Amino acid sequence: SVQEELPGIAEHYRLRSIELVEDDDKEYHVEAKINPSRNSRRFELFTPDQLRRLGELADRTAGQIRDRDEINQFRADRLGYLRGNRIGAAAAGEAVEALSINTIIEHAEGLTVLTNVRIQLVGPRGNIGGAQAELDCLILGDNAVQEIVSVKLSPGQFRPSTDRSHLRHYYEMQELPFQELPKYAWRNFGQVPRYRDVSGVNVLYSKDLESQQSTLTSFASRYLGRTMVNEIKVTPLTPAPGEHPSGLTLEVTDEQMLIELAREIDKRL
Repeated sequence: SVQEELPGIAEHYRLRSIELVEDDDKEYHVEAKINPSRNSRRFELFTPDQLRRLGELADRTAGQIRDRDEINQFRADRLGYLRGNRIGAAAAGEAVEALSINTIIEHAEGLTVLTNVRIQLVGPRGNIGGAQAELDCLILGDNAVQEIVSVKLSPGQFRPSTDRSHLRHYYEMQELPFQELPKYAWRNFGQVPRYRDVSGVNVLYSKDLESQQSTLTSFASRYLGRTMVNEIKVTPLTPAPGEHPSGLTLEVTDEQMLIELAREIDKRL
């Protein structure tokens, strides 16, 4: 996005030349030549808060790599590991989410933002299975869902019908008597024997960067309201450059993000 603006700046100010100069993987400056030459200030590719979140993700990912005895595999091709390995690909997806918070909050323009929203089935002995119907971000207005933001590593992964289908489970399950929950879980989330013990549903999510948990009934009463799910806007968010006309983009490319994540993981191995 910076490169695209430089020719216009050069023409407007009658510059002899102007270019973006990379100091290292995290910092750049603009160099302009009139007479004499002068440089802009340095600016960072990642904010301190984004680096902190990437560091926390790197801690978890490094532990998983050690547990699976895949350190040599990771170091043989760091970016390939983050793009293709199961553990690496999951970390890459989480990295986009970790860097996207400020972009989403700015896009929401003061509305309530919930991130990492997912359903947790419960029974008499506690949680049953893993998270279901995960949604990267819900933007809420007037006690109803106004928009879903779908955070993806690449635009090709964007599937708005999947996000709407996931949200529909929250509306449908809140209206079911608890006796019907096992059948619903079996039919929609997989034929898992333990689903016969499902007696309740919790929702896990983050609000104001703090993890929250509530029953589905309480969550629906507070946030969902009445909404036609098929009409809800679903907006993709990907690293730059974006390829979707109505999408949001980060200020970094996927390669810049993965290089930084790989560096942080490598420090911890």
